[in-house]
Amino acid sequence: MVEPEVVEVLSGCLDAAERERAAGFRDDRRRTGHIVAHAAARLILCRYLGGGPRRLRLRRENGGKPYLDGTSGLRFNMTHSGEWVLLAVSGRREVGVDVEKVEERLAPLVLRYFTAAERRLLTGTGPPRAAAAARLWTRKEACVKAAGVGMFAGLGFEVADGPVARDPGGGGVWRIHDLAAPPGYAAALAVSGAGGVRVRSRRWRLPHNARVLTDRRIP
Repeated sequence: MVEPEVVEVLSGCLDAAERERAAGFRDDRRRTGHIVAHAAARLILCRYLGGGPRRLRLRRENGGKPYLDGTSGLRFNMTHSGEWVLLAVSGRREVGVDVEKVEERLAPLVLRYFTAAERRLLTGTGPPRAAAAARLWTRKEACVKAAGVGMFAGLGFEVADGPVARDPGGGGVWRIHDLAAPPGYAAALAVSGAGGVRVRSRRWRLPHNARVLTDRRIP
């Protein structure tokens, strides 16, 4: 649980559009999750670019994909589920990332909307089927987010076999990596191009109190 004073300080890291969206959530947990995820992304990106989180100019493409307005060339993508946030950062290749809680609710969606090859991977019932559905969902969602299209527009991405998925719209290929995730979750990363890529993971812990953040003098 994030202390209210920490959430208040983190909210100050966001821009007006992010704060407005946070204010639109009626559920306190969703509002807090939005604030924490977006503030954490800004704080981590500042480690690459320098400066303060409020100075980062984050924009969104027509498909909703976030990008940095400027000439840094840095690509990033973010996702959060429950108490977990994933941020993917790349110096030159487009990236997409997704994390999902393993729940039975995803299996019916996979069986209804995914490809025949993907549906064949959902065998049995209970936890094994839920885990398989979450893995397929995160792999497809990561590709969709990397490509900057909506989920339904990207349903044709074939993510059942191998590490490479092809854009059904002819927009290129994407390298998929299953990521280590906390117990009860699944996560995946998609990177543009079929060539190999070295993935390095780092864990960033949110400070437990507002004083730590304030002492960092976040401009």
